Amino acid sequence: PTSAQYMLTFDGVEDVLSIPLPDYFHSTKGLSALWIESWIQVDKAFGFQNMIILDLEDTQGVPAFRLTLSSSRSGYSASLTFYPNDPSIAVTVKTWSPIALASSDDLTAWHHYALTLRFARLNKAGSSDPDLALAQAFLFIDGNSLPDDGSFLALDVVNDLLLRFGLSVLFIGGPADARELLQEYISFSGSIDSVRVWAPTCPMGVSMCNPYGFLDPVDPQRRGSTDTGIQDGPDVMINHVAEPILRYMFGNPAADAEGLVVDLAVQNNKNGILTDKSTWIPGLCSNGS
Repeated sequence: PTSAQYMLTFDGVEDVLSIPLPDYFHSTKGLSALWIESWIQVDKAFGFQNMIILDLEDTQGVPAFRLTLSSSRSGYSASLTFYPNDPSIAVTVKTWSPIALASSDDLTAWHHYALTLRFARLNKAGSSDPDLALAQAFLFIDGNSLPDDGSFLALDVVNDLLLRFGLSVLFIGGPADARELLQEYISFSGSIDSVRVWAPTCPMGVSMCNPYGFLDPVDPQRRGSTDTGIQDGPDVMINHVAEPILRYMFGNPAADAEGLVVDLAVQNNKNGILTDKSTWIPGLCSNGS
């Protein structure tokens, strides 16, 4: 990224990159794990709050998840917010702070960001489309784990983090609705070199993934408490939950790499047209576990 000849620049006002997600994301049956990674360079070193890095919109055209970045003289922080099918209600999933950077003192240098989400399906009487609960959320910068506020395991994932609709669009750099900027958020100001989206299955064997494909709200043993296997905390590393991201952070995965559903590379792109290089197509229920 430091030698990128071409990059996407965002003016912090109205520049937004819209990435339609594959059709199977549109149903809750097609979601199990979701990873989003990008090389990012922020323009401002200090003094900004709630800068939107990405939005995930559901099939109803409503924001479902929002990742923001904030800065002050005391350091950097990032927050993931969930909107449970109502944009007026916001649930803070996690706040990562302080963000310690090994390779630079601030975010105005190029850094690699990776957001990993894992969902658990919930049995829903009378419907073949299960609801989803967010069972894991991690943010890694330059492949390193970040400390968080420790509040995630206090949430009741079945009730507080319930997703009833699939996801349709990923927005990078700002909201789908510009009116959001009149409130507490600001658009991203800086540059982006590449964006990848992965929809992998959970790794085989011992891992830090949530091992349950379904959570049953009626069964207290499968409601999302720590003894059901949902892992969280600083001991979870990127190789535990998203090893391919670590493997290809500085390289290019094959277009048909398992789970790679969006691969947009800006570097050395001379024609000004972003082309999705990914060709992988999942089999039936291959994103489930």
